[in-house]
Amino acid sequence: MNQYLNTRERELVKAAVQFKKRAQNLIKSGKLAAEHGVVAETCDRLLEQVYSHAENRLFALQQHENLKKSVQDNAQCPRCKSKEYLKLRGVDVSEKGWKMNKYFCRRCHIEFVWNRPNNPWDMLKFMEDFIQQLELSMQNPAIDEETKGQTRQVKEHMEQNLAKLIPVIENADKNLQDVKEKDEQMAQMLHEFKNYLLIEKIKLDTWENQQH
Repeated sequence: MNQYLNTRERELVKAAVQFKKRAQNLIKSGKLAAEHGVVAETCDRLLEQVYSHAENRLFALQQHENLKKSVQDNAQCPRCKSKEYLKLRGVDVSEKGWKMNKYFCRRCHIEFVWNRPNNPWDMLKFMEDFIQQLELSMQNPAIDEETKGQTRQVKEHMEQNLAKLIPVIENADKNLQDVKEKDEQMAQMLHEFKNYLLIEKIKLDTWENQQH
């Protein structure tokens, strides 16, 4: 779990563990009254909160990362129609604002942008825009009923997919936002606990010196 802690958390966890062991050893040896064990208990509660937060943060970050990878654009070269020779060259932005992957075909020696969003957040915009275009096309009096029916089916399918995607993205975004807010709270708490631990260490040093 330590590898999932940030630098501030890792440093304070190390200090808390060392202080706790020191206090426990002094209590066991009879050099420190048992009531001083409350500081060790405070350290335990801090460690529990830090590790719990680190676990929640890891989950939220992995959830977002998995969501990013969930969009597969299945790009293919517009000239040779193959995807075997494609190399990702970067990212471009459409006129409507969504990000798209830019590829280079090693067979045809051409660079092109695959006109599909490369992430779920922009996919929402893409699907909403596509549904709107389908709706407009259905209002065209020149379209026959068979084509209109097919368009309606595509539109309904897109709306179903959109309805599934929206809560997934909203949940992931909320989890990440909650973690960011908790990060700020934890940073303040760790700062306060660091000062508390410093005071308790001074007390312990003073008490030990008086015993000699």
